[in-house]
Amino acid sequence: MEKKTKIWLLVAIAICALTTCINVVEARWISVVLAIVAIIGLIELLLRNDKRGFYLTCICYVFSFIYSVISSIGSSQMIIYIVMSFVGSVFIPGITAMFLVKDKILRR
Repeated sequence: MEKKTKIWLLVAIAICALTTCINVVEARWISVVLAIVAIIGLIELLLRNDKRGFYLTCICYVFSFIYSVISSIGSSQMIIYIVMSFVGSVFIPGITAMFLVKDKILRR
């Protein structure tokens, strides 16, 4: 794994940790659990160079997006919440995938 990829994974872990803190403050416990599992996946990818960590992270982000959509139903700002959740759910897995493809980790 290249140094750039490792740096990105550290940034992604930090972003997920900050998101987890926000979810704790707002008492969104399902989101907290999903974020913690996503962090575990990113750490597994970083330390063990194991692509299963990436897949675990992606699964967490899919469930996080679904949960955000369901929990925002009926809200006056539902569209904004869904768009923001979609952007957040695509951002980290998408950039991580680009690095992993470049490093040929996802092609194994």
